[in-house]
Amino acid sequence: MANNADTAFASDTGNSRPAVAPRVPVEFAVFISYRHVEPDRNWAKWLHSALENYRVPRRLTHERGLPRRIGRVFRDEEELAASSDLSAGIREALDRSEHLIVVCSPRTPSSQWVGAEVDYFRQQGRGDAILALLIEGVRARDPGGAKALRHRGPKRERQPRAARGSARATSETRSPAV
Repeated sequence: MANNADTAFASDTGNSRPAVAPRVPVEFAVFISYRHVEPDRNWAKWLHSALENYRVPRRLTHERGLPRRIGRVFRDEEELAASSDLSAGIREALDRSEHLIVVCSPRTPSSQWVGAEVDYFRQQGRGDAILALLIEGVRARDPGGAKALRHRGPKRERQPRAARGSARATSETRSPAV
């Protein structure tokens, strides 16, 4: 991911890309955004645990110099008390996260907080670091949480990369029962 400190400000260049503030040091590899209802919450808990416990294969650590672990993962119920607005704690965690993963379902668009987190991450010029985990629905016909991720910015930021969750999983990556 490009260092935002190297990114030109829109007002300086006439570029249509949003202005961004310099990045703060990364504390979290991932920030998980999700609707706080079941089964979305269960998927977020599973994803949090799976990412924090994942061991990068030794071959990749040697060939590409990757760390053995992905790193810390932020999930608000683990880190912060509930709030009625996008609190300073949430904004700080987003600022200190390398990636944003959104757990997407047909329930996601009705969450004002998921949309606010996605918008804030994009405003920081980091739309290319948003990933989607589609747990229900079919994106082409039933966009579910993808609605919160739509963006009219540069083409490369329009749709995040996505993974599809499945109730069927291998023994080492058991996903929650749906």
